Amino acid sequence: MIIFYGLFSILVLTSINIAEAGHHNRVNCLLPPKTGPCKGSFARYYFDIETGSCKAFIYGGCEGNSNNFSEKHHCEKRCRGFRKFGGK
Repeated sequence: MIIFYGLFSILVLTSINIAEAGHHNRVNCLLPPKTGPCKGSFARYYFDIETGSCKAFIYGGCEGNSNNFSEKHHCEKRCRGFRKFGGK
């Protein structure tokens, strides 16, 4: 019985950590696009919280943030379902 409770506790704690990690990753979807100060010109995608969709932007190559995806489908997969609170 002690083994059962031990395994159950591990399972619950692991589930909580996974849920929190997923939430933390999705918070990135709330950040504004950040080109950064470098002079590169990389086509990237960011999630636009106002429209609830992923849009293209030009990334300079440094000092961006994590709302920066190399492919649109990665952006959509990560941020799907996010909308501005009170948005239509």
